[in-house]
Amino acid sequence: MAYTAPVFPADENERLAELAAIDVLDTAAEEAFDSLTRLAAYICGTPISLVTLVDAKRQWFKARIGLNATETPRDISFCGHAIADPDRLFIVTDASKDERFRDNPLVTGDPNIRFYAGMPLKTGGGSAVGTLCVIDRVPRELTPTQRDALVTLSHAVVAQLKLRRRLSRHEQYYAMLAHVSAMIARVTDIESLCSEACRAGVELGSLKLAWIGLVDSLSGNLRPMAWAASESQLAESAFPDVAGDPFERAFASEVIATKRPRVCNGLAIDPHTHANSLRQRHSLLASVVLPLVVNNTVWGVMSLYAGRRNFFDAFYLDRAAELANDISFGIDRLQKARDIHYLSFYDAVTGLPNKAGFEDKFETLAPQLHGGCLLAVGMEQLDKVGAAYGAGAIDSVLKQVTQRLQAHAPDRAIVALVRRRLFALFVPDEDPANFSRFATQRLAKALAVPYSTGDEEVGCAVHLGASFFPDDGKTIGALLTAAERAAQSARNLNQTFRFYNAKIDEMTAARLRLEGDLRKAISRGGLVNYYQPKVDLITGRIVGAEALMRWLHPERGLVSPAEFIPVLEASGLILEAGRQALARAIGDFCKWRDAQLDPPRIAVNVTATQLKDGNFMTAIQHELAAGKCNPLMLSIELTESSLMTAERQARGVLQELREIGILIAIDDFGTGYSSLAYLVTLPMDELKIDRAFIMKMTVEPAYMGLVNTIISLAHNLNLKVVAEGVETDEQANLLRLLRCDQAQGYRYGKPVPAADFAGMLASSH
Repeated sequence: MAYTAPVFPADENERLAELAAIDVLDTAAEEAFDSLTRLAAYICGTPISLVTLVDAKRQWFKARIGLNATETPRDISFCGHAIADPDRLFIVTDASKDERFRDNPLVTGDPNIRFYAGMPLKTGGGSAVGTLCVIDRVPRELTPTQRDALVTLSHAVVAQLKLRRRLSRHEQYYAMLAHVSAMIARVTDIESLCSEACRAGVELGSLKLAWIGLVDSLSGNLRPMAWAASESQLAESAFPDVAGDPFERAFASEVIATKRPRVCNGLAIDPHTHANSLRQRHSLLASVVLPLVVNNTVWGVMSLYAGRRNFFDAFYLDRAAELANDISFGIDRLQKARDIHYLSFYDAVTGLPNKAGFEDKFETLAPQLHGGCLLAVGMEQLDKVGAAYGAGAIDSVLKQVTQRLQAHAPDRAIVALVRRRLFALFVPDEDPANFSRFATQRLAKALAVPYSTGDEEVGCAVHLGASFFPDDGKTIGALLTAAERAAQSARNLNQTFRFYNAKIDEMTAARLRLEGDLRKAISRGGLVNYYQPKVDLITGRIVGAEALMRWLHPERGLVSPAEFIPVLEASGLILEAGRQALARAIGDFCKWRDAQLDPPRIAVNVTATQLKDGNFMTAIQHELAAGKCNPLMLSIELTESSLMTAERQARGVLQELREIGILIAIDDFGTGYSSLAYLVTLPMDELKIDRAFIMKMTVEPAYMGLVNTIISLAHNLNLKVVAEGVETDEQANLLRLLRCDQAQGYRYGKPVPAADFAGMLASSH
């Protein structure tokens, strides 16, 4: 042949394994990739743009613009050449004059390629799996701006591919974790637990070999307990070869000494691993050794082997640690189950003393105590976590809280779980000042870090309350009661930590005064509406407005919503305040309508408390009738947390609202639980992307890809999309290219009083 065929990368086998792990070949078209392809063609001004994936003998197009073919042979592909240098943009300005391509069938025949520019898609540490490329039928050059844009868009494509790979790996790995968790509940001996765990790792975790070894308490040597392999020959020869391997013993010794995992993602090239015929014969290319820690002692190790270099990335290592923790927990549970007496004094989930065990330990200490501090740790929102992710998620959070408490507690402290959602920590003979610093500077910060529940991370607010022995009580019951009251006081004051005080302090009184002032404001009309415009991204015209509640205090002036809205919700005043806000919105709309200002649809924010109110629907219909307004003038905005809190009530109420013509929107999408089930099962019309994503999309390609995915998802569900927090022309232009429908933010106008908004309508701005 007269043309030059592409050269295979040196790591071709690993590159193909990476491509297989993404699991995207021969899948249906997806808007997330199609929109990026359209954007590349638009920016570069070319008739053809492709997202290509280079397989063993072909290149396949995941997305294509301007080309009918879905794949071509690899040996004539331009992209095969491009991936040879995975970090550089590959450009052919005139293929008809390039010796490598001038006789290529893609040049001499359809599609008559003359110009090609492709940026490799590098999803792993080695060669690229494909390219994002643009093609023209005439010779040409790219401007520096177009080159930069093509590189940036390729990063967004890579982000989408990595997301596909993560989702595929998530499904596999969480199936393995679910299997192990279910198995832990039913097995009755440690040997069965270890065998099932190894088998699950191989069959569900894409591993080639897994084995568990027990640390001999006398000699310190490893004794193989269980193993499983993906190949029968490997299973037969694995032991004693692997367990006796000096490399394996060295890794295991390090893990036992440090209680930390030891990973090697390149067994074939790491000089510390030495030669080993078993690893070479069965292509064991990556390994991680995990400690199995029971009662703060390394009980044994679990070794996992994979057939691909760099297999154990950050995600897999985190999940592998979860697997090791689950197995450790299972071993611990089985050991403890042998002692019935133990279960009477300890919590089965966390392994901490329960209330009876706490009292027993305290009574043992009490005769020698001169003082001490007891801390009550109240876990907020655990019910919400359970509602969203199931009871297993609550157990997971409780175990993580236990680990953090034990890691930060002083040496002599007693840590207990006295009730399902209440931890306690007693420190003997502790100085109150030192205890306060410990609680606020160390413990509170450690407990504020989000908790992992499967493939999600959730925040769980914590409030701490402290009491003193013997001043606030001489028994655990009395001390706990005092500490719980202190924690409740901290919660009411929106604080993290409080000491017990029998009297209501000034901060509590101030909050009560604020609630009193709000009651007066509601009764006297002190709350007002400000309006912020929503604009159509194509025409630039105002097509909607969001009504935002404001408080004009007679002495303090305009009070921040962040200060008074929580008080409205906590006191129940939100029902009347919300009714008034709705009435003002409808009244202002009527004034603008009667003044022939052609007012747009007004959106009013609604809370979970309002949705639960049985009179909510009646109040809306009454206000609409009083203003002789068509329900089409109104839309309701709810946050994801409101939907979760009142899902059962919300479903019926929202359906009734839609039936009379009122639109429903999800506000601040992406910052809460982001459950796709709400988009599919609840009656929705509009999705508002949170401003945090909009702010980052112009500087971080991954966020641009995420915004693009949200828009595509919403459009596929027939939802309109509104971008919040739009402040710059660059953000607006990108959103327009990504086919976002509407925008809201300082780029178009700040929230203003009703009279000022009427002026905006009059000027048609």
